[in-house]
Amino acid sequence: MDFLKSKQIYSKMDPLVCGCPYCGYESEIVIDMFDGQMDLASDCENCCRPFYVHVLLEAGQVVECCVQC
Repeated sequence: MDFLKSKQIYSKMDPLVCGCPYCGYESEIVIDMFDGQMDLASDCENCCRPFYVHVLLEAGQVVECCVQC
């Protein structure tokens, strides 16, 4: 009996620790580790204020991370 092997592409997701620009509370944000840039919006788990994260990845490594109000 022949079985078909399906090829699935899984993205690597890793946590990135960011500090809230308002209260300094550190929380984890899960990012997709494919090369390129990501812009994310998140709410602080402590003070509930929104902040924005810009991440630049090259060769599967974070080369730039910027947190803004």
